[in-house]
Formats: sequence, C-alpha cells, structure tokens
Amino acid sequence: GGEEDLLDILEEIRKQVVSYAASSLMVPDLFELGNDSTLQLAKCLCTTTTNPTNSITFDVLGKNTSFYYNLCEELHSQDVDSFQKVITEVAKYLTDSLSKCDTILDEPAAITDSNTATIGDNGLFLVSALRELCTHKKATAALANTPRFHLPPADSPEAS
Repeated sequence: GGEEDLLDILEEIRKQVVSYAASSLMVPDLFELGNDSTLQLAKCLCTTTTNPTNSITFDVLGKNTSFYYNLCEELHSQDVDSFQKVITEVAKYLTDSLSKCDTILDEPAAITDSNTATIGDNGLFLVSALRELCTHKKATAALANTPRFHLPPADSPEAS
C-alpha cells in the first residue's frame, strides 16, 4: 500500500518534470526562464564529468532511466523536428565553445559578445558533454543529421 503509493507519486512527478522540460525546449516562450533552454541543457551536459551522481545522464534506476534519456524520448515522441532542432542547438553551443580551445585541456576563450555563450570549464568537459549528448541513440542520429557534423569535400577551402 503505502510504499507503492509513494512510488506512483514519484513516477508522476518524474513524468511532469520531463514534460515541463520538454515543453521548455520546444516552446521556450512558455516559461520565464526558458529563453535559453538549449544553453541550459548544454551546461547540464558539461557538468556530467564533475559529479556523476547529479548528472542528468546518470541512469538512476538502471539502463535508460536517466532524466536525459526520458527527456529525449519525450521530445522525440512529441515532435521529431523540435527534437532535431534542440540537439542541433545544444551541439552548436558545445562545438562553438570547443572551437575556442587550442587543446582539450584549455579553457574556452572569454566571451567577446552577448550572442556568443561560452560554456564548460575546459575542452575536456565540452568533449565529455558531446559524448553525453550521444548517450541516446536518437540524439546521436539527430547529431549525425546536422550540416555541421559532415566534413566538407576534400577539395573545398573549408577542408584546408
């Protein structure tokens, strides 16, 4: 009785939190602090290496139980295009910050303008965040579909 009721309540809370997070990512204007929701997600992914127990990708109750896994499932089930957009934006934040490092041990360069957010303490955290972004297969597929993921043609100026 009592313990099962508590578990049911906890499961409902989990579903609601995941649903609100997905809504914040799909329609940021619904929430006062949602305007930079993809940046917030990128920052959360960067913290996975500093404290795994507070990580959004930590599978608390076994395989595929993390907050991030459930968030990806919710986003993908509601709107595949929004899911693709979220993954693309998060990856852009991570790769833009990583591009400001000379090595993965460097800190990203200082913020030069308000349109460029620099995240992560160093390149290693950014690389780890990209790895964590890909812990969900659908997110990995979405990342592989981004234009920035593909290498430029070998004979193009971008390749040199």
